Amino acid sequence: RDSEHLAEGLDNLSRSHWHYEVYGLRLCSGIPLVELPRSSFHFKDVAFSLQIESHEGETLSQGPAELLQRRLTTLGEYFSLFETNDSYILRWEGTGEFLVSKDGKTIRALTPATTDIVWVKGTLYGVVLSFVLHFMGIANLHSSGVVLPQGAVGFLADPGTGKSTLAASLVSQGHGFLTDDVLTIQGGANGYEAFPGFPYMSLDEFSMDVILGPSSLPAPTPGHTVEDKQRVNCSDIGGQFHSGTAPLKGLFVLTRGPDDDGGDGGADPDKVVVKRLSRSDALKCLLDNTVFLPLLPVDVLKRHMAFLAKLTETLPVWSLQYACGFENLPEITAKVLEVAGAAQAVPVSV
Repeated sequence: RDSEHLAEGLDNLSRSHWHYEVYGLRLCSGIPLVELPRSSFHFKDVAFSLQIESHEGETLSQGPAELLQRRLTTLGEYFSLFETNDSYILRWEGTGEFLVSKDGKTIRALTPATTDIVWVKGTLYGVVLSFVLHFMGIANLHSSGVVLPQGAVGFLADPGTGKSTLAASLVSQGHGFLTDDVLTIQGGANGYEAFPGFPYMSLDEFSMDVILGPSSLPAPTPGHTVEDKQRVNCSDIGGQFHSGTAPLKGLFVLTRGPDDDGGDGGADPDKVVVKRLSRSDALKCLLDNTVFLPLLPVDVLKRHMAFLAKLTETLPVWSLQYACGFENLPEITAKVLEVAGAAQAVPVSV
């Protein structure tokens, strides 16, 4: 009889909530998040809910909240971080806010009716879930990731530097797609493992034109456009989503080199330069590519830094410098495959 009640309760929960797996977490959501892979599990690591403001100035805080920081974002809006006794509030003024419990198990969002659901989901998938992972003691970086025959590799770079385009180029060649925004990493008995995100990547029209050809571009999907980029399913570029964990082979930090094309207008292999970084340089790059690093409380930040310091002892972190120009993509992808194939997880100098 107890089993019948449990089955009935789970069935009712299924009809009112949606269950997903992302970044190694089981996420229960009160709204559908169609980009995320569905989960067959009805127990959860994190619960997410969305509330629409009933009156102007409404907030999720139920008590006093201390302002920890306030800054102007690159999009021209103010972001503020507040702390209460049992939670943090991440607020984008005029757009919405997220309340995250200090154990990371509950996420609540509050937005005006005018806020686009694309913003809600994009912020949840990026900054907010990265924040939650850190509180759960799970290291993560702002990185694209693909799965090569040798294992997973991640691409870290400043926005607009080309990490999504490089990942998409490799995926279009038949390599597995792992993540486009948050790369989750955990250590195990056999080394480090990377966890999957969801099967969408953000690409601009130029990248899709190069990878697919101008006559093969997928039609824009309603509700999937963020700024000047289109959220594209990896299947649209002939790729497959790698839904399981993969051994992490190494990380590439992308930097653009000179625009010179060697004078002949063609690609030049010398334009792609890869070198393994020292531990100190690698650690700095990984910290630079930690989502909203200044938001992390001191104890969380110390734990994250300790994990990365340990990781850089053996896991290769390479700088990959390349000349601007889509014509160089074949040389860049070939270099990535060559370096990843020859890599060894051996100690590196400080």
